[in-house]
Amino acid sequence: MAEAVIRYAFGEEELLAGVGVEDLRTLLFLLPYAIVSEQNIEGASLDVFVANVIKTADEG
Repeated sequence: MAEAVIRYAFGEEELLAGVGVEDLRTLLFLLPYAIVSEQNIEGASLDVFVANVIKTADEG
């Protein structure tokens, strides 16, 4: 699912055909958790990470 979303962003629209909104919503909730867990981000570093994600999303 994540790969399909990334490829869609680069123009491969057919990969998301048939993907439901609930699947995308689940991915969007799990992806940040996976990044934070993999990178062992916690405490002040987690606050900085979240602030950067929000800033980037607002700029996009």
